[in-house]
Amino acid sequence: MTSSESTQTTFAALPPATPANIAQAKANLAAMQAFNDYVYFHSSTYVNNAFYLMSEPDADPGADAGIDIFIAALKGLGALLGPIGAGASSLLGGLLQGWTKNLPPNLNTTFAKMLVRLSETNIALDKQLAELAQDIAANWAKTFTYNGQTVALGNICVSPFPTETDPVFEEMATQALANLDAQIWATVLRSNFVITKVDWPLNPGTGVEMPFSFPGPQNAFPTAQAQSNIAAEPAENIVPVGWLPKSGCAAPDRWIYNVYVLGTGFSGVSDNGLAPDACAYLFKNLYSDEIVNPKGLFMRHEVFTNLKIRSTSSHGGGVEADTAPTTRAYLRAVAKGETLAALVAREGRPAIEARIKEEAANNALFANKLETMPRQTLQSFLGVLIPDTVTLNIIVERQGTFGLVIPMTELPLKPEKT
Repeated sequence: MTSSESTQTTFAALPPATPANIAQAKANLAAMQAFNDYVYFHSSTYVNNAFYLMSEPDADPGADAGIDIFIAALKGLGALLGPIGAGASSLLGGLLQGWTKNLPPNLNTTFAKMLVRLSETNIALDKQLAELAQDIAANWAKTFTYNGQTVALGNICVSPFPTETDPVFEEMATQALANLDAQIWATVLRSNFVITKVDWPLNPGTGVEMPFSFPGPQNAFPTAQAQSNIAAEPAENIVPVGWLPKSGCAAPDRWIYNVYVLGTGFSGVSDNGLAPDACAYLFKNLYSDEIVNPKGLFMRHEVFTNLKIRSTSSHGGGVEADTAPTTRAYLRAVAKGETLAALVAREGRPAIEARIKEEAANNALFANKLETMPRQTLQSFLGVLIPDTVTLNIIVERQGTFGLVIPMTELPLKPEKT
């Protein structure tokens, strides 16, 4: 669930249920209904905008996601309105969060569209507020808890909740719709999109990875180059891995980095990244923390790290969002000459294959492990690190099995980014 307040409000002792206090509480419940209806009325614009920019069909995100979208609209009410705002956040948030255990009947179904889901959520919330208002005196001490803060119904009589004739209402509504907009995008991104780690291309001769890199000194990551790359490919994020010193005559001092793409996943040669117009609406920044789009919804690192969007890699296997530790281990192995490619360069492929075949012929356990755990087994036996992008296909020939290896002379490569 979305957090509604970053600070807690201490409420005074429960006021007496006098006619004046009951009248104020009833008026505040009606004002909260009006606020809920205002937010819902304008939500369709943001839903349609999100699905249009992301080129996705409107789809029901489910009950929990619909509740989260309405809760997001409550964020910051306490900071803006003081005790009455904090009380409204706790009351409304408590009602909404309580639905996760006892869903209103009209929400206990699957709808075709998010717009219908939000409409039904709005109706259910209005209904429960109306039920409280029917007998405020009987519900005076009833408590509602959300985000660690508890409020009694009687506490909301402390001051008037803003109505549409109050100038504060417009400020409150603007903030609520901005929060709702961000939550809608987060919901659709989690439902329909993935973050794909782009695999480094392989050298066709050695099969070793060729890392994405920027030339640059050790004490300064090339931020300007990263900014330029993301400006050209706005659905991407760049994560530095480490710095490598000059190697031989060809490779200069350089920074190694990983590339992640927000989109619908790789297919063939396309990364299917989020459309540029959608990226322009979504992101506030490029690589650095400099705000280049003040109207954007999120900082780039929030989207790629904090929104809990599913992750994968361009070869299709599920990976964690940050694979830098594994990559750093590989870079260390490169520096020490402890990679499969380095071993092939030193000993030659036929000699390495002969060692493996001899061990397998004399060690049935080793042969079995080659089939079931080829990467771990070969890394241990040969004393090298084999990158995940190198596919290992081990066939142990037995009766009725015939294995054949046809060497590849060329590999399709994705050009390295510079």
